[in-house]
Amino acid sequence: MDESEQDLADEYGSSRHAEEFAHTLGTLSPRVSATLEDHLSYHDGLLPTIFFSELGRWYIDSWRRRNENPEEFTDALMVADAIGGKFTEYATLDESIAVGFVEMFTDLSEGDRPCADTLPQPLKDEYQRMKSWKPQAPG
Repeated sequence: MDESEQDLADEYGSSRHAEEFAHTLGTLSPRVSATLEDHLSYHDGLLPTIFFSELGRWYIDSWRRRNENPEEFTDALMVADAIGGKFTEYATLDESIAVGFVEMFTDLSEGDRPCADTLPQPLKDEYQRMKSWKPQAPG
């Protein structure tokens, strides 16, 4: 297999893993299942980074409403645990999770920053890495 064939195989494999994982997440929560259905319908397929960003926004919103709707936040925690458990399994899936899900937490307001403390450790570590990143000086 030449390099371009390997790239295509890797891309197919990563998209297949992402799609399988998205459907697995959908079995954990009716909200995730509905989000996935809407996402697949709107985009004519799975766009992993966008899907994970939708889940990140839902997690943050459910954290904000945790006192009024603790069951929803319990669902969000369970889904985040599953995402955190998968975070280092496939490099391209990691990138979609980091850029999609975790990056949603980097612009939280001061009052919402404690939400990031509720993330499972692998995602919390990635959040801390993102928050501390500084671009290198040119030259």
